[in-house]
Amino acid sequence: MGQRQHKRKARKAVSQPRHSVVGSAQPVIRRPLLTAPVIAVSVAIAVLITVVYAQARHFEFVYLDDAEYVVENANVLRGVTWDGIKWAFTTGAAGNWHPLTWISHMLDIELYGLRAGGHHVTSVILHIANSLLLFGAVYRMTSGLGKSAVVAALFAVHPLHVESVAWIAERKDVLSTLFWILTVHAYISYVGNPNRKRQLLVTCAFALGLMSKPMLVTLPFTLLLLDYWPLMRVTRENLAHLSSWIPLVREKIPLFILSAVSIAVTIRVQRSAGAVVAMGQLPFVTRFGNSIVSYAAYLRDLLWPANLAAFYPFHEPALSSVAVAALVMVAITVFVMREGPRHPYLLVGWAWFVGTLIPTIGLVQVGDQARADRYTYVPAIGLFMIVVWGISELTSSWRFARATRAILATIVLTACAAVSLRQVGYWRDNISLFTRAIAVTSGNYRAEALLGVALSVKGRYEEAIRHYNTSLKILPGNAETHSNLGSALVDLGRKEEALHEFSEAVRFKPSSPIFHYNLAVMLNEKGRTREAIDELRTSVRLDPGNPEYGKALDLLVEYAKRK
Repeated sequence: MGQRQHKRKARKAVSQPRHSVVGSAQPVIRRPLLTAPVIAVSVAIAVLITVVYAQARHFEFVYLDDAEYVVENANVLRGVTWDGIKWAFTTGAAGNWHPLTWISHMLDIELYGLRAGGHHVTSVILHIANSLLLFGAVYRMTSGLGKSAVVAALFAVHPLHVESVAWIAERKDVLSTLFWILTVHAYISYVGNPNRKRQLLVTCAFALGLMSKPMLVTLPFTLLLLDYWPLMRVTRENLAHLSSWIPLVREKIPLFILSAVSIAVTIRVQRSAGAVVAMGQLPFVTRFGNSIVSYAAYLRDLLWPANLAAFYPFHEPALSSVAVAALVMVAITVFVMREGPRHPYLLVGWAWFVGTLIPTIGLVQVGDQARADRYTYVPAIGLFMIVVWGISELTSSWRFARATRAILATIVLTACAAVSLRQVGYWRDNISLFTRAIAVTSGNYRAEALLGVALSVKGRYEEAIRHYNTSLKILPGNAETHSNLGSALVDLGRKEEALHEFSEAVRFKPSSPIFHYNLAVMLNEKGRTREAIDELRTSVRLDPGNPEYGKALDLLVEYAKRK
């Protein structure tokens, strides 16, 4: 009898899943993801996103890079071809090396052509996939179904994430995050049962993410954070012991190598494209000050997402703003360092937020924006975890804790969805998008100029001219704005003024062949044929492959001979 009982116990023990986790404080449990509660939560999140973003299927392309990525990109417009794929893997167009992003746009052309609504639908589908995968990853690591659901739902409908989803040219954000979260899922499986195949899967998923957007370079460090919590491969007692971390770092060496290669390639490509602002143009002290202020601004916007814009112009921050922002960041960091060992989600969430923002925080300034909502797409996850787990702990001893948390989550998510619904609507067309940006920011020269373009397309030239002039008052000497202003003046028959604006465009950007061409056209209309020929010759020299310039030059030379 005793022997049979012993055998039954042995069989029961063998029937349990066995996990071998090097350095783990507790085994990683494989949470079932196809249960009724998990499916119900997933459906609810998908429906919530659909309600917020359904309007995007009627939206247009916008002037913020959509032309460069899709509308005027000859390689993308051909759809998926071998030549196009080769181009995607070898080009540094748009100042980035992200071949999978280019291929995703090519696939959209195959599916929808130039119907912008279809391109928007693809981005929304990717956002739904990211939200559901995030829910699954957090649940697998923590077993907290409700908390994981709220983190994913905040990610799904937070207004600060609208830019990443509603902007077609920002496809790289939602696509790269898909691979980010898939990498985390692969890593969870690897931790549960380490072997070379699973490690290779982690590496491959990470490589695909880097080929979608280089911002993923911080992912290996994020995986180290997850090793501490919630995977608990490092105990609280061993947190400060280097020996506890060495094997965890060693297993991620392939990921660190990929990150280093991606950083080197990205810097080279962005410098070649002229996207990196030189240190002499923008001193490090100014960059550092803007970075601190930007961290504080992201915190504010995550907690109170009002006055969001598609473009935040760079202004040198006031010393008082830098001091206040630095005080906030230091205070939070000190609190996290003190409480982190007892509440590990604080340490992990804060380090996730601060660390994943480093590539885009502005220490290496790319472009002329101070910050951008899209940069929070992944970093916000860390703060969402802090808020959700923190509230859960704070209310754990309350009499009606579960009901209180449910009511609070419903209120917050409803508010986020309502604000996002409105924020998504601003992306419906160029006029709406840039009017909103002007309304909620100051000195927004780019929004003023692009609103001028949008109004010109609609034939509202007088309004367009006012916005062009406002843009030039804020940022004098912008060649593109001078040229666009000249075109609007031509449409109103004010050719003498247009000639001046085209001349200014050439003066401020003599390397642009189209500006010389526009000036040549105006000079010819004013009877100044010889000067027009000189400008056309410059256009041909700068862009010898453009047949329009050569044809115009031949016609004008022939006309001058007959004259």
